[in-house]
Amino acid sequence: MAVSSPIPEPDPTTQLPPPPPAIQTIPNYEQIIATLVVHFGSPDFLLPTSVKALKAFQKSRSKFIPSRYSPSPQISPSYSSYRKAALEAQQKHPEDWRPLTEWEKWFLTSQQFGRFLRAVKGDEFRTLERAEVTTTWRREYGVDELTEDVVEEESKTGKQMVLGHDNHRRPCLYMYPYRQNTKVSPRQIQFVVWTLERAIDLMPPGVENLCLMIDFGSGVGGGGQPTTPGQAKKVLEILQTYYCERLGRAVCINVPMLFWGFYKLLGPFIDPITKDKIRFNPDVRALVPPSQLEKAMFKGDLDFEYKHEEFYPALAKLCKQRREEQFERWKKAGGRVGEDEWIIKGGEVEQEETKPNGEMVNGTAAAEHTHVSEEDLKEEERPRRPSRKDTASHDCGDDVMGDQAPDPNTIETPESSIFRGSSGTNTPSSFSSRRSSTSNVDEDENRKVVKQIQEISLKTNGYANTDEALSDLTTPRVTKTPLLPDEVPEERKDDVKKVVA
Repeated sequence: MAVSSPIPEPDPTTQLPPPPPAIQTIPNYEQIIATLVVHFGSPDFLLPTSVKALKAFQKSRSKFIPSRYSPSPQISPSYSSYRKAALEAQQKHPEDWRPLTEWEKWFLTSQQFGRFLRAVKGDEFRTLERAEVTTTWRREYGVDELTEDVVEEESKTGKQMVLGHDNHRRPCLYMYPYRQNTKVSPRQIQFVVWTLERAIDLMPPGVENLCLMIDFGSGVGGGGQPTTPGQAKKVLEILQTYYCERLGRAVCINVPMLFWGFYKLLGPFIDPITKDKIRFNPDVRALVPPSQLEKAMFKGDLDFEYKHEEFYPALAKLCKQRREEQFERWKKAGGRVGEDEWIIKGGEVEQEETKPNGEMVNGTAAAEHTHVSEEDLKEEERPRRPSRKDTASHDCGDDVMGDQAPDPNTIETPESSIFRGSSGTNTPSSFSSRRSSTSNVDEDENRKVVKQIQEISLKTNGYANTDEALSDLTTPRVTKTPLLPDEVPEERKDDVKKVVA
């Protein structure tokens, strides 16, 4: 049964955001993602049930990996040896280690690995660690089990809500700190996580991040307890560590003078890229279509009054339906680690032609993925995936003049700096083999990329060919000794052999 949306759908005149520049600057971007997909999707992959246990495990294996600042070449992570070490740890503490659940596999899309990779500036080993710690944190925190009933008390004043979309179809997450209605507690942090998850549920195909709209209420007043530095630091840690690359733009209005001292305390903990996405007192109507923008405080045309009894249940019901639909698409697409968010979110799927022997005709592997049926999704409701030509530019069009997030060490006044910055928006990773081809050149390029990904994935896990890999997936797991990279210096080969033995 369809649910009427409590928030406006994206303005049809807006466009999807372009790909982040990092995709073009990180060497072997697609190959690293492909390797991680194979690793996390292996039948013998395990993770602990707590971040503390994971940190201890990561520390024990880190001594075998050369420092990224070492003069000797960095050795790519030995993934099969990691899984072997995890299996040994599980045998010692079986209650602390578990395989991935279906929801955890659903979360680990190819685009999610891309966000991890961009967040750590292309470092493969740190990408592996970030993916592990984020998945383990979600498991320990109970993100997938966090329901609207648990946090409903926090929502009664409308201090946080998802409403409308910006110029690049990113959901707008509004925050009104002066509407605070509860005392400091872990539930306040849970409510932040819950609203972040709901914003992600409402992201249309091709959108990976959100637009954060904060009204600090200077001159408005409010009887709520102000956010403490400890709470703010915890929220910032969650955003930067576990929701990396999810912030597309942050808009701050009605900023009080007291905020700048507060910001100076938090400044050292804010990533420079995150700072570049923050705008103070900009022309918000140039960033968000006026018809999608809240009228009372942000001067838009959307005349909206928060009524908890109506809005909150409708938002929760809509997001639940969207999430379930996405999960069903994920299962139909194969139900594996590394599926494509474009498909999961309901984007249009081009039916590929294949030859009897499974050879690619339209630039994708015949048996690589199953496709979502045309009967499952209405054609007019499924946007088309943008081609490389459509997303060639990195100009996001929302580069509106506003007050820069200043250097916390040099803060004097709110007007300390004015600038124009870049947008941090994302689109689906080009890793997916389902990308629609627009020319013969694209078809040839896609074939080469898929073949290269397959070769790297096989070599990483010690397989000689595809038949051996398929056989290994359907039989009891036998840990294979990975091949030693050719670039390993002679003096380090004995150390590496000890790791993989």
